[in-house]
Amino acid sequence: MKSVTILSAESVVGHRLRISFSDGKITEVDFKPFLERFDHPDYERYLNMDEFLKYRIVDGNINWG
Repeated sequence: MKSVTILSAESVVGHRLRISFSDGKITEVDFKPFLERFDHPDYERYLNMDEFLKYRIVDGNINWG
């Protein structure tokens, strides 16, 4: 079975990214609820838009930091 990977991601608005997958699907994900759920500095820093937008696609995954 072939793995599905992330090909690209673009900022839509706020903490929402439009993600394109290798299987042709495109979806929007709002990361803000996830980031707000955890009281930990490793996650809280990405509530800051400047930090959140520093994501990169590495080996088919979205990576921050």
